[in-house]
Amino acid sequence: MREYFSKNGENMRKHKYHSDWDEFAQLDPKWAILTEPSKKYNKWNDKEFFETGEREIRNFLTKIESLDIEIKFGQALDFGCGIGRLTRALAKHFDKVYGIDISEKMISNAKKLHKENKKMVFLQNTQNDLSCFKSNKFDLIYSVFTLQHISERNVIKDYITEFLKILKPGGLLYFQLPTVADRTWLKSILLRVRGYIYYLFVNIGFSKEYCFSHLRLEPYMHMNYIPSNEIKTVFSGGATIFGVYNDKNVETTYLVQKNAVRLTADTREIKVSPNCLGQLLLSAER
Repeated sequence: MREYFSKNGENMRKHKYHSDWDEFAQLDPKWAILTEPSKKYNKWNDKEFFETGEREIRNFLTKIESLDIEIKFGQALDFGCGIGRLTRALAKHFDKVYGIDISEKMISNAKKLHKENKKMVFLQNTQNDLSCFKSNKFDLIYSVFTLQHISERNVIKDYITEFLKILKPGGLLYFQLPTVADRTWLKSILLRVRGYIYYLFVNIGFSKEYCFSHLRLEPYMHMNYIPSNEIKTVFSGGATIFGVYNDKNVETTYLVQKNAVRLTADTREIKVSPNCLGQLLLSAER
């Protein structure tokens, strides 16, 4: 069984969690990032895979524009970047884009694929925080299909708090996180057992590719969820939630803006003033 990162903020690189994603990076990185059933076993090609990222970011920016939300195109962060599906798409709009991932092999693949593009920077992060970045750095933080793979809810919430810390005042945060369970208890157990068997067979000499492609074995891919009412409390006082889309769904997404901080000339007191009042109800576009 995986030994996931601890609650007290120790190194995330604990036994299997890190190695599982390195395994996926070697076996079928594109499918591990975008788990379309028909594309499993290396059926994604580069062109169609990266086009999904470009289409997703175009739709996102179109929606932001339609809502008349101000966004600056300085620096962006792709959290859980994998091999750079969205990093590449974001780099077409932003001056500089950082892609960060727990998997060393995913980052290595990303660097090879995008070595000619100097607007992209790829970093491996095995810590339970984002201290590798200074506060108030990013105009946009974008993360989909990543937080759901973190096993402990408190760590997910800590990351969301970290997002706000490294966002610039007025910066936007867009992330996906299921609000309902995507698996039954029994299915989760069976998938864990399959992961055990995969490593057992690899350890006795079967090739990883044979186990994956022929025996249909693979590492365990954890799936987590947090109800939206719990997530909303994380933003209390520090951000404006524009919308929670597809609530009570495995593809629930959030659009959030870090509150602007201004210094009043007469009192010299710091006051927080959200750039938009209330919440906007939106329909999801993916």
